[in-house]
Amino acid sequence: MLSLAFLLVWWFTLGPVGLGGPATFVIVDGSSMLPTYRDGDLVIARERVAYAIGDVIVFAAPRQRRYVIHRIAGGDAVTGWTTRGDNNLRDDGWSVPDEAVLGREWLVLPRVGTTVAWTQQHPLVFAAAVGLLVTLSAGLERRRRRPHPDLAALLAGATRIPGRTVRPAGDVVLLVAAGAAALSAVVSLARLAWTGLLGSPAGGVAVALLAVAGVVAVAPARRLGRGHGLPEPAASRLVLAGLCWAVEALPDLAELDHVDHADARALRAVADRGAGRVLRRTEHLGDAGLVRDTYLTVDADGVAHRWVAEGPDPARAEAAVDVAAPVDIVPVARPAAPVAAVVATPPTSPAPTAPKVPAPVGPALVAAGAMRPTPVAVTFDRLEDRLDAVRVDLERRLAGLLAGATASSSVRI
Repeated sequence: MLSLAFLLVWWFTLGPVGLGGPATFVIVDGSSMLPTYRDGDLVIARERVAYAIGDVIVFAAPRQRRYVIHRIAGGDAVTGWTTRGDNNLRDDGWSVPDEAVLGREWLVLPRVGTTVAWTQQHPLVFAAAVGLLVTLSAGLERRRRRPHPDLAALLAGATRIPGRTVRPAGDVVLLVAAGAAALSAVVSLARLAWTGLLGSPAGGVAVALLAVAGVVAVAPARRLGRGHGLPEPAASRLVLAGLCWAVEALPDLAELDHVDHADARALRAVADRGAGRVLRRTEHLGDAGLVRDTYLTVDADGVAHRWVAEGPDPARAEAAVDVAAPVDIVPVARPAAPVAAVVATPPTSPAPTAPKVPAPVGPALVAAGAMRPTPVAVTFDRLEDRLDAVRVDLERRLAGLLAGATASSSVRI
């Protein structure tokens, strides 16, 4: 309810005109309003029922595709307003209709417009900086929480498992790129909405970029956040990446107050609400290549939470892929077509039978051109190369869309 109330207050006070709100945001560019405004000032104007002489207004300049912020020097709402810059000696050479007025000055933020303009010129850098700050703040907040004493005692002999050893690097890079593109698109949409240009071609490009970034982020987000498409225990290791500490033994929970969870995501939610630390004990089940991962954490009330995942050993599967030899292409010999020949023999005696010599096979036929090798398999290396090429092409397309989404939002004065 508090978030909804805040959103309503923001909408009725600072909602952009382009989205149906009462406010227009403009960045001052020019010297005609000195000393009232200077280059780089951010001015917020709000709609009014009526305007009067002396008001500083933002309006769409007649016969020009730009906004102007000047003071009303004369006229009225019926015949049109006469405007003039505070640093100008003469009135402007136009009459501003009352319906062209976007609002009257409500708030001035000196030099803030310079920062806003910089984010428009460097949206990817801004998006990366915001994402980094959010990630660091979340990590610092989690580190400030002290674990329960029982959990702290178990952590004393544990070894932290870095999350980077579990998360696929390709998914992380793709998700970060898609997130940066999406945040850049949101920034561009907000800027276009503030300036009333949401329906322009740049707005369409920003919307398309946001949609593409969302679609691209779905698959890696589901794998990284939910372990989608992965077998256990690899899925649980991915869901709990960055929170796990390896231990040799876990306490017996038979006499302790504990909760067994249905999946790793439920345990992750408990850990995120607490100190963000999870113990993991890995057992190898014979020589069948199976492992059992037991995860344990303790909440602030001293209740233990456990999740057990069992399945093929992910480390053994990765090692098998790394050392696997490429599949050899085995040629299949194709015998040459029989050739009919007429041999003249003496009529007095039959021709002697020559011993049958087997036809050459293998390399001899290949050299003679009587056989062609047939590919029967495609190696995993070729498939990975194709996927990498698709990913690079997608990142290039995202960068191209992002370049087209930036446009100027300054207002002349």
